[in-house]
Amino acid sequence: QAEDGIRDQPRSRGLGDVYKRQVLSSFRQRVSKLIYPIIVASIQAVSHLTLDRSVFDNSIMTLKIGDKVNVNNLSKKWLEMGYQIEKMVDVPGTFARRGGILDLFTITGKKPIRIELYGDNIESIRLFDPDSQKSFKSIKSFILLLGFQHLCQKIIQKE
Repeated sequence: QAEDGIRDQPRSRGLGDVYKRQVLSSFRQRVSKLIYPIIVASIQAVSHLTLDRSVFDNSIMTLKIGDKVNVNNLSKKWLEMGYQIEKMVDVPGTFARRGGILDLFTITGKKPIRIELYGDNIESIRLFDPDSQKSFKSIKSFILLLGFQHLCQKIIQKE
């Protein structure tokens, strides 16, 4: 979910996956600063396997203007998180790299994000239209979630 609350309805994914990603994103934002959060849930809900908090925390990335990044490491991390590299970004779960510009369509965003770098520093982050390639809104930061299938694989590996 982007800083301004933008969410998506991915073209190639079911509404169940969208709902699960939105719940995870919302949950993470609400409990990220709590050491011992109190969570009320049904027995059925708590009986499902979940990730350790450290694994979950490592499955989320927040990027903001001014962050110093290594483009090669960032691209590798995005691939590990289940994102696919493409020449152009037009569906959720994809990213593209052209020199000092990174385009990313998060799994929770309605529009893709363009990150412009100056050296290794993030100079600007903007939403853009994938058809016209024109930016239309600057944002200060965004949260990138692990692809849902990769999250499920981590839960299965835990067994």
